[in-house]
Amino acid sequence: MHTTTVAPRPTPARRGPGPRFFLMVLAAVGASGVAPAAGQAPAKAKAPASKPAPAPVCITHGPYLQNPAADSVTIVWLTDKPCVSRVEYGTGEKLDRTAVSAHHGLVDAYKTTHTVTLSGLEPGTTYRYRVCSKEIVSFKPYKVVFAQTACSEPARFTTLEAGKREFSFVMVNDVHGKAGPLREKLDSVDWSGVDLAFLNGDSISHVETEKDVFAGFIDACVERFATKVPMVYVRGNHETRGLLARKLSEYLPPRDGRYYYAFSHGGVRFVVLDSGEDKADSAEVYAGLVAFDPYRREQARWLAGEVASDAFRQAAWRIVVVHIPPWGGEDWHGELHARKVWGPILNGAGVDLMLCGHMHKHIHVKPSPQANAMPILINSNEAVLRVDVGPAGLKLRVTAKRDKTAATLDKVVEAFDIPPRAK
Repeated sequence: MHTTTVAPRPTPARRGPGPRFFLMVLAAVGASGVAPAAGQAPAKAKAPASKPAPAPVCITHGPYLQNPAADSVTIVWLTDKPCVSRVEYGTGEKLDRTAVSAHHGLVDAYKTTHTVTLSGLEPGTTYRYRVCSKEIVSFKPYKVVFAQTACSEPARFTTLEAGKREFSFVMVNDVHGKAGPLREKLDSVDWSGVDLAFLNGDSISHVETEKDVFAGFIDACVERFATKVPMVYVRGNHETRGLLARKLSEYLPPRDGRYYYAFSHGGVRFVVLDSGEDKADSAEVYAGLVAFDPYRREQARWLAGEVASDAFRQAAWRIVVVHIPPWGGEDWHGELHARKVWGPILNGAGVDLMLCGHMHKHIHVKPSPQANAMPILINSNEAVLRVDVGPAGLKLRVTAKRDKTAATLDKVVEAFDIPPRAK
């Protein structure tokens, strides 16, 4: 065996106190980094500052009423933190019932947009309600940790009633995200007797962010009426544009999952149609991402069934609400296609009135044997339409500002009546 011997290294001479001295100095200086004066004890280390308590969850938008019916209503609101939510409601002063939203056996949870439908309600009945959201700070498979709960102030709403003898509704349109002018319009409304408020399209110019939707028009509606009077949303062509256009239904849930629908109140059968875009699907600006021609044909098939239904045929009044007018507009593709696929059905259905927007000016299109069988009111983006419904007929009144500097909408643009349909 070959063995190698290594001589030990010589120990270097010590040059001072070394590590021992360093530790003594550190102990004497202390955590503050400053040596104490002679005769003083070393300073004690400060305890780390405690973190501030997290802000409690809060309701950021809403609540607001959607999809009114005789036996149900949908309530929507948003929170700044993920939550599980409920609606507490009852008649009189009571809040003795609770409703949640659940899908496939799972209660909706860890969400910031909350949608709860109250069902099994009584027609023409006033209910008191409030919304509550409990924050979820941790959501693990076998342990969920909750924090505080935020609740809205109680509010009231009244369910629809097909046999109600008199009521009123209002309509605005083409707001295009200008919340200030919208607030002025809503402030001009005498809300007594108003059961419904229609937003007939182009409430915003495009849907890029959540802020567009709420700062643009929903917050103004909540401030003025939407906690107690249902907001009936009608989609316009501008709401089909933008990154979040396909997410709009989270904030404005369509009735029965569709933006075209019908409902009854006070002897009126309301038929809401979705006119889609104004240009052809092949227009370059749409980048091949729209299919409104097939969508309008789909609505035509539904519409044929609707006008044949007992609810439509037995209604005292039949009112169609749609953003782009099939007649009386500019004859762009959307209008022409709607006229082609919907026109024969509507003209043969005994429609009493059609309400539209889109044109940004007031136009009253009288019935014509060669075109529209019903009167069409195209409302200006500067005006508010009020319709009073009663046994004597429909009383329409359109008001706007006298000029741009006016503080109120006290100029009567047009007022006219539609008498009851001959039986």
